[in-house]
Amino acid sequence: MPFRKFLSIFMLNAIVTVFLPLMAGASPSQERGEEVLVIEGGTLIDGTGNAPQRDMRMVIRNGRIQEIGPRSEVVRPAQSRVIDAQGKFILPGLIDSHVHYFGYEGELYLNHGVTTVMSLGGIPEWDQAQAEAIARGDVVGPRMFTAGNPLGAPPGAPIGMPTLGMPHWLHVRSAEEGIQVVQMLLDKGVDYIKIYRGVPTAEVARAMADLAHQAGKRVVAHLGPNFDAREAALAGVDLLAHASGVLDATVKDPELKKRAKSMSLEAERASLMQRELFPELIELLIQEDVYLETSLNTNAFKGFHPLSDKFLWEDAVLLSDTNLLYVTDYQRRRWFDLQNHAVPLDPKTKERVEKGYENFVLFLRQFVEAGGKLLVGSDAEGKVPPGISLHHELELLVHGGILSPMQAIVSTTRLPAEFLGRSNDLGSLEKGKIADLVILNSDPLQDIGNTRDIFAVLKEGQEVELAYHRYFTNPIPRPWLSGSGRHPSPRIQSFPPAVSCNRPAVVVTIKGTGFMPSSFVRVNGAGQDIEFVGRTEIKTTLECKELNIPGTSSLVVVNPEPINEGDSDVSNAVKFLVTK
Repeated sequence: MPFRKFLSIFMLNAIVTVFLPLMAGASPSQERGEEVLVIEGGTLIDGTGNAPQRDMRMVIRNGRIQEIGPRSEVVRPAQSRVIDAQGKFILPGLIDSHVHYFGYEGELYLNHGVTTVMSLGGIPEWDQAQAEAIARGDVVGPRMFTAGNPLGAPPGAPIGMPTLGMPHWLHVRSAEEGIQVVQMLLDKGVDYIKIYRGVPTAEVARAMADLAHQAGKRVVAHLGPNFDAREAALAGVDLLAHASGVLDATVKDPELKKRAKSMSLEAERASLMQRELFPELIELLIQEDVYLETSLNTNAFKGFHPLSDKFLWEDAVLLSDTNLLYVTDYQRRRWFDLQNHAVPLDPKTKERVEKGYENFVLFLRQFVEAGGKLLVGSDAEGKVPPGISLHHELELLVHGGILSPMQAIVSTTRLPAEFLGRSNDLGSLEKGKIADLVILNSDPLQDIGNTRDIFAVLKEGQEVELAYHRYFTNPIPRPWLSGSGRHPSPRIQSFPPAVSCNRPAVVVTIKGTGFMPSSFVRVNGAGQDIEFVGRTEIKTTLECKELNIPGTSSLVVVNPEPINEGDSDVSNAVKFLVTK
């Protein structure tokens, strides 16, 4: 392991060790004086990678594991509450190593067994306030670790890209600027640094990484066109989000690089990866102790991988729950309208995309076989919904032969805790550690899809209510960059209370604010076009044969994204009576 990284990890673990007694002494669970909880009879898959242990007993007190071992050897304390886990399987709480947090998704993570998340880019002050409120128990959600601002906006990008939910990107154009913004985030107390696509050179990244490592912080990178995975590893980057930069580092032939520039899809460009270059790059990544994070279900391969249709259906079933109505149209549309497979591919392009996926999977498989460390991240809630998408990522990794089910569990429990320098607390079920755990009805080692078959979730020894609440709100709403979107929120102020269908089609006038030429309406949930009169007036045609006569109908106006983040893309609903 390179000395600078050894020093970074040593400092991080030293800090954790020194302050662990203070942290434990101030935990919310101790202040509440919780009962002793016992889980017994289940098969333990502890997250270390060790073989499963049957018929175990776990004693939890004050949010931590007090004792754990075979049921025949561990005494059940008197007056304890018991969870019978006979026939069930007990895992550590899952860790999603790549999210962007918005504040509404707490139930979606916890109900899917995700008890910890790594936020890889957001608003540092809000992220940290959210993390602290969750730790106190004031807000429902997973434990959060935060990066603060993404450092290095793409070339030409504004400091606000609402469709990516990153309203506070910071430009980095030189080593001096890089050092300045890294120091600013270190002063704010972030858990690690995230550098982004617009960092101009590997030398600038090195200056940023050196400063972060001096402070005992790791560096995550989502690389762009400016330098590749090899250069990032040598510059001191610790984790490559999306395994970014690997593609560029394995397309070196000048003719192939020229062909790659003509391809619009990253998945297609991956078909040009030179497999003979894989071993050398893998050896370097492992030598420099660089972790890779997968996100196979997002970015390049969303909609192109072989399980795309299955996952899309599962997302739709989940979001059909009426108690999840607090998930807005704006968020849902990003998950469903951004499906790559919604774009028709000609046979040649489809063949290249499939070859690209095969190449990328092969690289990851060889990386793991050589001893490389993969972290499992979903990139929620950018292009995929929170919670369920981590399970989709696990399934893809096993389906592709990249990880065994046991390795997949380790990659979403022990390894991210190790990366965070929190192995003393998280990532495995061992004596003295925080009691974050998931109890499954079915064996995940037989089928990794069984990680979705959840019986119970505990966070810090407290059982999570496995339910969604229709009126769920976050008491600390996320601030948004004012004016970052081009489209305002629509609002209806005037609409006829009754419409007479005395002919096949009736034109109605809608008055209000925030209307756009690209607006449309939904009548009883079905979308249809408008005639744009102006910002305060639009018209639409009601087809009487589509309406119940007599009956009551509903209408809303919808503005397409991007809108101002935090605003609604759907207007208030108006009800109107339809008569003959």
